[in-house]
Amino acid sequence: MNGPARIVVMSVVGMALFAVLLWITFSVIDGSDPSASAQQVVEQHEDGLLALDGVVGVGVGERSGREVIEVYVDDDEAVSPDLPSSLDGYEIVVTVSGPVTALPDDGDPTVAPPKERGDIRGEVTSVVVYDLTDDDQTSVGGLDVEGEPTDGREYDAAAVTITRDTTFFRQTGGGPEPIGVDLRELEGAEVEVWFTGPVAESYPVQATAGAVLILD
Repeated sequence: MNGPARIVVMSVVGMALFAVLLWITFSVIDGSDPSASAQQVVEQHEDGLLALDGVVGVGVGERSGREVIEVYVDDDEAVSPDLPSSLDGYEIVVTVSGPVTALPDDGDPTVAPPKERGDIRGEVTSVVVYDLTDDDQTSVGGLDVEGEPTDGREYDAAAVTITRDTTFFRQTGGGPEPIGVDLRELEGAEVEVWFTGPVAESYPVQATAGAVLILD
C-alpha cells in the first residue's frame, strides 16, 4: 500500500473510532446504557417512577414496532410534572388505567371496576382482532371466555367486546400489574373479566370488558 492510500485508510479508521467514542460519551452524559433492554430500564427506574404522583404501574409496551416504557396513571390530569418523556433512549407512553385496589375481606387484589369478583372467570377459547381503519372506532376486538360460575359469579360463558377503554392487568405476587397486551396472545389464557355497561342476556352473554385480569 502506497503512502497516500495508507493515509486515506488511517483517516477513515480514525474517523470511525472518533464517532464511536463520541457516541459512548454522549450515552454516558445523558445517563443511558446503549446495551440496556427496555425491561432492564424499567427494573432500574421502577421505584422512582412509582414514587411519582398519580403513577400506579410501569411496564414495557410497543409502539410502531419499537419498545416503549408504559407508565400507567389513575388520572392523566394529575400526572406529576417530574415524569420524563423518555428514559435511556426509550419513549415513555402514559396510559390511563384507573386505580388499582385490594379487596378488604381476604386481601386478594382486584382491579377497577371496584367489585369483589369479576363477572366471569375462565379460559379464553377464541380471540378476534379487528382491522382498525377508523381512529374513532371504539371496539378493537373480542374474547370468548368459558368458565364455571363459582364464588358468586353468575356466568359460565361470555362473548366479551374489547374497547380502547378496556384496561388489562396481570396477576403478580405483589398484586395486579397494569400491562399492555396483544389480544392474539390471550387465547388459552386464564382471565377474570369485569363487565361495563349493559349485558345482553343471550347465551353466551354479550358484554363489554371494563377490565381484564390475566391470571397465568
